[in-house]
Amino acid sequence: MRLKYWRFRVRDALGNFRHLVEMSASNVDGSGLRFEVMPHDVGRCTFQARPDGPRLAWGDVLEIEAAELSTDEYTRLYRGEARTVGLSGSPELVQYELVSLRQRLSETEMPELTLESMDAGAQLRAVLEVMTAGQVWGNAIYYDPQYVPDVGVNAPRLDSTAFQLLAAYLDELAGLVNGSRPDQASVVWGVNVAGYLTWGVSMGATLDVRGRIDVAATEWGAVVCENPCTAVRWFLRPFADLGAVTALSRHPAAATLGRRMVRQSLNVLEVWESVTSLPDPPAGSGYSWGTVSAEDRVRLQRGTAAVPVTFNPATGAREGAFDITPDDPWSYAHFTGIVTPPRAKVQLSIVPYDNGRSINIQVPVSVAGEFDVRIAARTDLSLGGTGVRSNLTFEVPEDVTGLVTCTFKRVGYFAPDQDRLDALASAFYQLPDALVGRVELRSLTWPPPRQVTVVGPGGTAQTAAVTTEYEISAGAYGHTHLKIGSPDPPTQRAMRQLQLLRAQDAAATALTGLVRR
Repeated sequence: MRLKYWRFRVRDALGNFRHLVEMSASNVDGSGLRFEVMPHDVGRCTFQARPDGPRLAWGDVLEIEAAELSTDEYTRLYRGEARTVGLSGSPELVQYELVSLRQRLSETEMPELTLESMDAGAQLRAVLEVMTAGQVWGNAIYYDPQYVPDVGVNAPRLDSTAFQLLAAYLDELAGLVNGSRPDQASVVWGVNVAGYLTWGVSMGATLDVRGRIDVAATEWGAVVCENPCTAVRWFLRPFADLGAVTALSRHPAAATLGRRMVRQSLNVLEVWESVTSLPDPPAGSGYSWGTVSAEDRVRLQRGTAAVPVTFNPATGAREGAFDITPDDPWSYAHFTGIVTPPRAKVQLSIVPYDNGRSINIQVPVSVAGEFDVRIAARTDLSLGGTGVRSNLTFEVPEDVTGLVTCTFKRVGYFAPDQDRLDALASAFYQLPDALVGRVELRSLTWPPPRQVTVVGPGGTAQTAAVTTEYEISAGAYGHTHLKIGSPDPPTQRAMRQLQLLRAQDAAATALTGLVRR
């Protein structure tokens, strides 16, 4: 692409047109413009200019448009939001720095929605359709379903999204998909140069620079990965009165690079899933198990009313049933209910089937007779399947002659949700790049490629992912810098640590905000 000239199109924070600035009136200094573009997103854009040129305020949306020598039609090369507008080293110039509009998504609340489990792309489209109808971003960010395709991986049921940040949800969905199919191209997201929110596999082309006459320079760097991570050891503690439970997530690269561990603590309920399986009630009893909330909590019912388990001290007769078997190994159980009369006690046992060992938990009864207990699994009880069951033993004072009743309001066995943990672990994995380098072209190559094929340091052809940085002078001369890999010299280690912390924050936001079952 040979440029004839370029211009700025300035919009306000909601995307409404403000003014057009031609190249000759931009008053950009001699260092020109530098900006990063990828097929699915844009990066940073920096330049210096006199304040009477761009007339750009903080939060404004800036579009860089360029016309080729052969035509007067403009092509949009960049679209971002002004986040730094301040003095530079010269008192006559203002330093401008723009970032991708994806930053807005980490500042945007989601609407109150409940969605069933479906393809991750379909679930996201349902969310974005509601947000677009509400004009959340005005004309700053657009939505088109073609940029949010199905990906063949289902997202779990989404119970509530009220007041949660969209970026955390996008990160979680991408992590879920990428963790489910590690051998396929990764799902990425952003706001592309056309202003559309994108989520899916990047669809850019591969640029072959072998033999091109416009290659000005090729530089190769050292492959450095100071903080590798191929596995995450999770320490999960759902409640303060229960001990921590551990879980492990592994990247496929652990098979070749070894297990390079980081440790993370999560003290939230959203990484737990119910593994309770309900047996059929006695035939002809009229009893049925019914769900009392969206969290797989259950109770024994006759018709629509909760049916208690009763015990007659005079006859020893028992009515009702309580025999709930978890489907899989579990880490803690949760029981709430009420015992009447309050002077009676119920002993709850978690009984393994294999050898009859049991842990008897005496349920404390308050004046109202209500109880709420959580039981942590012991190692020899994490048997799963038909390995454990729940039993009741009634302890009745001699002067109580009437029926003793125990009504359970909530019953459940819970275990770590490994799929969700594996998805979240993708935010922490750090692997060395196969190739690190930079190729400079004495031309503006458009559109930006997704990856590039080069002759590597060993003299063999290699294809690698690339970030494209464009450099345009004040006189409309364009250069293209193809940045391959993620070099990690000492000057950039602090930035890499900051990026990791941001990824951790996004994962924590997704965990503590989104309520899924």
